[in-house]
Amino acid sequence: HGIGMYGRPYGAVSPAFTCRGIILVAPDLRGHGFSAGARGELAEDHVLRADLGAVIDWVHRTQPGSPLFLAGESMGGLLAADYAWRGEKRLDGLILLVPAFGLNASRLRPVGDVREILSTGRVSLDTAEKLHSGSRDEGFIRARQGDRLALHDVKPSYLTRLAGLQMDWPAAASEIKLPLYVAVAGKD
Repeated sequence: HGIGMYGRPYGAVSPAFTCRGIILVAPDLRGHGFSAGARGELAEDHVLRADLGAVIDWVHRTQPGSPLFLAGESMGGLLAADYAWRGEKRLDGLILLVPAFGLNASRLRPVGDVREILSTGRVSLDTAEKLHSGSRDEGFIRARQGDRLALHDVKPSYLTRLAGLQMDWPAAASEIKLPLYVAVAGKD
C-alpha cells in the first residue's frame, strides 16, 4: 500500500481479481491500518522485508504451486522493488504502480514541513495540497482525510527510511530479473 495507507481500501478492486480466480492479499505494513507497531513510524528495512517474507510464506503454504506476483503502489512499489531486488523468496513477477522511486517535487514544502517538524515533531501526509499532487479526485481526497485508519502524519524518520530506499534504487534496478510491469501516472 501507499504511504500512510493500509490494505483494506484495496478491497474496492478485489472483485476484478477474484472473479478471474486470482487471490488478492493486501496486508497492512507494521504500524499501519490494523497491524501492530508504532503508528506514524516506518519499521526498519530488514523488519519490513521479514514481514513481507512472512506473508509470502503464508501465500506459498496456503496456495502451493500458484504463481505469486508482488505488487506495490507508490511507497509500496518502492518496498516491493526493494524486496524483489534482494531475492529473498520466490516471486513469479513484480507489479509496480506509480512506484515512489523519487519524491515528487510538488510534495516538498521545505519551509512549511520544517516548521511543522519543529512545532509537532511530525510531518503531515494528507493536507489537501499534498494529496492534490497525487489525485484530482475530490472524493478520494476527502475519504483519505477522513479515514481513521490512515496515517495523517508521521515522524520524520518514516520519510528518512523511504529516502534511504530511494537512494538504493538506481543501482538495484538493473538487478531485478523478474517479469515486471510498471505503471506510471501522467495527467490522469
